[in-house]
Amino acid sequence: MSKAKISRRRILTGTLAPAGLSLSCSRAAGPALESDRWRLEVTAHGAITRFAHKPSGVVLLQGAADAPAWEIRGPWGTETSAGAEVSRETITTTAGKGFRFRYQKSGRTVVTEVVHAVKHGGVEFRISIEGRGDDPVTMVRYPILTAPRALGEKPEEDVILLPHFDGGIVENPSKEFRDARTFGLQTYPGPASCQVSAYYNSKAGLYVAALDPEGH
Repeated sequence: MSKAKISRRRILTGTLAPAGLSLSCSRAAGPALESDRWRLEVTAHGAITRFAHKPSGVVLLQGAADAPAWEIRGPWGTETSAGAEVSRETITTTAGKGFRFRYQKSGRTVVTEVVHAVKHGGVEFRISIEGRGDDPVTMVRYPILTAPRALGEKPEEDVILLPHFDGGIVENPSKEFRDARTFGLQTYPGPASCQVSAYYNSKAGLYVAALDPEGH
């Protein structure tokens, strides 16, 4: 039997400014990371439920409480964090402080980390997958991020940056994209020319990027 391990890292930032950090735990929703500029809330099983820009009050991410923390696919099908045995611990890494979630399901061990990255003032997500068998993992979705249809009372001011081919922006995306799945699944390499996107208005914004220095 072969043994496979996958590791990935992704960066999430709000309106950037390095700031102090506090760790907290909500009895209802689970742990949270918080700086002077933003607050990130996750469920007890590690799914992202809310990311807000504190100075403006703009909610940049708003996920369902029962949403999965991750999704993986392979020749064997699709698997999510739903139903997995989960444990959580507070950690300190070279990037900063945060939380680590460890999942056991179907003979696989999935480990995720949510960390305040002091260097750039945002949040860093990491995932590693270890399992036994010859079938590979062909796709990983983590973190799973759900943004609101509009960032404020004036959706016409919202803009989405997409890495589609040469790149482009979509103004008033709640009007242009009536179905969120229209632009949500872009493969890289492929139609997506790089692993970066943004969602913003004049008050706040969300920037997401996957660091891939080895060109995987």
